Amino acid sequence: MKKVFKIDIDAKIDSLQVVREFLKNSLNLNNLSENDIYDLELCVEEICSNIAKYGYDGESGKIHLKLIIDDKKIKVVVIDRAKPFNILEYEPLDKQNLLKDGIKGKLGIRTIRTICEKINYKRLKNRNKIELIKYIT
Repeated sequence: MKKVFKIDIDAKIDSLQVVREFLKNSLNLNNLSENDIYDLELCVEEICSNIAKYGYDGESGKIHLKLIIDDKKIKVVVIDRAKPFNILEYEPLDKQNLLKDGIKGKLGIRTIRTICEKINYKRLKNRNKIELIKYIT
């Protein structure tokens, strides 16, 4: 059975607590493993924090989150009107440079790519749309 949960938040770092609560409440209703819940919280928080920090260039903006949960997978849809950013085209630093330069962040998108089995991106009508798909363990 498919379940859908939605929320709109301000694109601010202060809103990340609201995102965490929304995810915990929505995901806990579906008897998901703590590992799956943690993984999704990490991925969604990373995307939302990047939008808040870099997407709107200091201007106010919104982020729309939608969770679609069925028996086999969880799809997280993140939509914003921030400047274009295609997560699929971003090349994180390679591991050698991370170690050489010192790890000061820069692991978020690499982590998302490791956790999620599928990532989609589209730019439609001045909106970024990122879909993260994680199969339920």
